[in-house]
Amino acid sequence: MKITPLDVSSQMFKVKFRGFDTAEVENFLRLVADELEDQTREIRGLKQKIAEMELVVAEYKDEEAARQRDAEETQRRCEEMIEKAQQAADEMLERAKIEAEKLEVKVQQLNKEKSRLESYFESFLKFNIELLKTWNKEPAE
Repeated sequence: MKITPLDVSSQMFKVKFRGFDTAEVENFLRLVADELEDQTREIRGLKQKIAEMELVVAEYKDEEAARQRDAEETQRRCEEMIEKAQQAADEMLERAKIEAEKLEVKVQQLNKEKSRLESYFESFLKFNIELLKTWNKEPAE
């Protein structure tokens, strides 16, 4: 059972012969009631401060949770961007390899054509040199 300041100040005692001085008892009860009232007010104030602080803590927790969600979303987006960039790089590399292979084939074709032309011109020049040699050997008329 909780005792309130009102309980203390309204408490009545029986008066007996050779008992306590009633004025002293009433004064003491009034002092106890006042102290109890002060303590009750202080407790109420502290409880209110606790409630306010719990609200602040709850707000901080909500903000922290929001920051955590934002960080996770940012991390997920970064991973997606990295994955897309890697895919694009892989595609570019594959296209570059295909293009390099095409160019390699073209170079081989051009080298074959060069060799063929060199052979043709070499044989053409040999033929013409031989022709010139034979013209020089023919008697003049």
